[in-house]
Amino acid sequence: MLFQRKRFPKKQKAKVSSIPSSPEESLEQGSIDEESGDRWLSADLSKALRFYQKAYDAYIQTLSFPGCANDVYVDASYNGCRLVYHVHNHYVKLEGVDVSELTSVEEVLGSSNSVLVSRIQDIAKMHQTVISRILGMGCVVPLDLLYNCVVVLTEQLEIMDGDNNSHDVIRIVSDTKAIVMELLERQYTEINSLESQLNEGRSSNITEAQYDATATQSHQEVTTESAVQPPDIYDSLIVALEFIQVVLEKKQQQHQSIDIDVELMCDQLYLFETKLHRYYETNNTDTNTAMLATISEEQVQKWKILVLAIRSIEEDPIEYWKDVINEPSLNFNSHEIIIGCIELYLSMNDETISPEQEWELLSFINELYKCQQALVNQRLTTEAKGDDGGLGNALVQMSGLMISRGDLEMERRQVPYKQEVDELLKNNGIAYYKNAITYAQRSGGLRERIIDKLQRQRKAKEASTKLKILDGTVTEAELVFVFGDDWKEELDMFE
Repeated sequence: MLFQRKRFPKKQKAKVSSIPSSPEESLEQGSIDEESGDRWLSADLSKALRFYQKAYDAYIQTLSFPGCANDVYVDASYNGCRLVYHVHNHYVKLEGVDVSELTSVEEVLGSSNSVLVSRIQDIAKMHQTVISRILGMGCVVPLDLLYNCVVVLTEQLEIMDGDNNSHDVIRIVSDTKAIVMELLERQYTEINSLESQLNEGRSSNITEAQYDATATQSHQEVTTESAVQPPDIYDSLIVALEFIQVVLEKKQQQHQSIDIDVELMCDQLYLFETKLHRYYETNNTDTNTAMLATISEEQVQKWKILVLAIRSIEEDPIEYWKDVINEPSLNFNSHEIIIGCIELYLSMNDETISPEQEWELLSFINELYKCQQALVNQRLTTEAKGDDGGLGNALVQMSGLMISRGDLEMERRQVPYKQEVDELLKNNGIAYYKNAITYAQRSGGLRERIIDKLQRQRKAKEASTKLKILDGTVTEAELVFVFGDDWKEELDMFE
């Protein structure tokens, strides 16, 4: 995905001294320190974070050099934003990671320019500020930065609730839509620029063999410089649909005043997706066929599921999804999107839905969980035979799924429809929580990432706490530790 790209000086890398003496050297030092952080991330979170702070300091220092070239300034600004969000994802959002338990990170936590930023709204503001600054310099904003900004703004929008000012919600929606459309328009402009070069080659008086060689060379030159590939455009289309999905959820839940023509925007995205395929299929060369093949099946499936999800907002979920879920190629994340759609439908119709329909929808979710469990079982079998450290993550996934299945049984107990199965549902929930602990306590292998190990421990603690709730032995301290300030809401599910 675009989000993982770093930007380096376009000139040949200079030899970096212990103290960088130029913006190019400082930018290069930042990339070196960041790569060191990436290497340590799987084994030592404290050491990785210290390297990330050094990298961020180097990116900030790059901006302060007198006479810093615009391209270096843009690259350093982009790298700084991207790194902050990367650290946020691994040290703030990720379950099981407690920064207060890390060692020798006082300089990171106490820095006025700390790479560790807790609030997503601050990270979103950082991205928008950098975009404004780059535009103010008369420079072109990197496509990667526009993409990342959409991701961050969508996440900010998603966590906003009814307590937030409607004006702020409307502003974020408007800003994000504008960035989405600029991102896609520019990507397609670059694709069309390539097409123009190829067409010029066709009209010139050269042999077919010469034309193929010229076309391939032109294609490589353009795509190398602009870095726009079909998977990149698909990623942009997917984040645009994810943004629209969040907008629809907000409109349905509490912000009816959001003024955005969702149908028109969706039509524009569908057109972009159609144009992408049409371009590569029309210009039917070996190179273009290979380029189109780089779009992964996972990307195509996610696009299709998100399109269906957006159209399903006001539909009967069971009738809408019953045929889709029987697709054998449906992956874990696609099931997750469908489950989210059903949960949204339940929350939107909480006061009007009948007990019978609520039971039916929750049972439908249960069937989706069964499909997911079969997929994760397959993954566990595969990972157990491998040696790439993926077993730990698969165990985290299965443990989390067992907790979700246990929670669903507790939720089904709340439906005043089939009270005669209350004890059965309770016992099912207990069994799922115990299974979650069993999976979480299994070894992830010698190459397991430290993050996966911490997440396994977190899942085990969450499941054991829920078992204690059921047998009445849980303490308030345990509830606060696992569920935070919202622990009372968590208890409602077990009453």
